[in-house]
Amino acid sequence: MSNFSKLLCRAVLRTFIKCYVIVAVISGMNFFDFSINVAYANSAAEHYNRGNSYYTKGDYTSSLNEYNIALQFNPNWAEAYEGRAASYFKLKKYNKAIADYTRAIQINPNFAKAYCGRGASYSKIKNYNKAISDYTRAIQLEPDFALAYSNRANVNVDIGNYDKALADGNKAIQLDPRLKSAYNNHGKAYLMLKDHVRAIADFNKTLSIDPNHVSAYHNRSLAYSAMGNTSQALDDLNKAISLDPSYTISYYARGYIYYKLKNYSQAMEDFNKAIRLDPSDAKAYQARGSVYWVLGNKERAQKDYEKAKSLGYRAQ
Repeated sequence: MSNFSKLLCRAVLRTFIKCYVIVAVISGMNFFDFSINVAYANSAAEHYNRGNSYYTKGDYTSSLNEYNIALQFNPNWAEAYEGRAASYFKLKKYNKAIADYTRAIQINPNFAKAYCGRGASYSKIKNYNKAISDYTRAIQLEPDFALAYSNRANVNVDIGNYDKALADGNKAIQLDPRLKSAYNNHGKAYLMLKDHVRAIADFNKTLSIDPNHVSAYHNRSLAYSAMGNTSQALDDLNKAISLDPSYTISYYARGYIYYKLKNYSQAMEDFNKAIRLDPSDAKAYQARGSVYWVLGNKERAQKDYEKAKSLGYRAQ
């Protein structure tokens, strides 16, 4: 290092020390406090980044633990709350996810991603009005937020606003032509409008982007079934179940097809599986009751019908 460089470095160091001393005097902070704050910031960032890495790998329990530690170091970090909320969401702990998304929003009221995540959590517990409100707020904050449009489309399908769902799906696709959920939700709207050809086209597009998209296989099976293509419908349901053996609604849908084909033993097996996976599935109890009835076991059928009614089942 030249003499000039050495002199320059010393001058910079002296200036830094003077500035630090001024800040320390004004704030009452000593060097030890400063060092601790830097260490805490570094530790929080380290665990936050680990949490992100685990989340990307699909290890949501580990990501949750890392975000917990990050928040111990920095209890006012909006992004860490959002990360922990997303982990809770993946673990199906929706109320805890809502609490963390809300905390993130309290810290940063302009956090569009947190509004979108909270909207998804509200949707899972069927609080559709709050879900719509959160997605709308996310879009207001970020007008090019494709996922928020796609998610709002999904809620609009659930509440029967199919035209709005198509509009939101179109907007999401326009903003991000590779967003698989946008095509899937767009297709669901067409499915409910009984436009099965367009629905299948959307589900095909979803699967061209992600060949392992469980929901797209399930939804396409419903379109095929409605068109009378039972073989294709069963193929799609088998594929959905092979990709996700816990995908309850596909067992119900497959059991229903087997029931219509008078394959009662297979139908019974699928309805039993659906009930084991989700003991609150009223439709599955009603359907299993119908199998028992056809097989002549009126007593078991009646018990299932009563159970379905107690869970809120209403005849269509």
